[in-house]
Amino acid sequence: MTIRAISLKIVIKDRKRCSISVVRKRVKTVSQKWKVDETKSF
Repeated sequence: MTIRAISLKIVIKDRKRCSISVVRKRVKTVSQKWKVDETKSF
């Protein structure tokens, strides 16, 4: 294992973490929008 390969693995792990957090944030915002739409429709 070279240093470059190890650093690449770390970067990939960080990217996966970031993407998961981004997806969670998006889901939260979407669910909030849906709630707002539901209250408006009533």
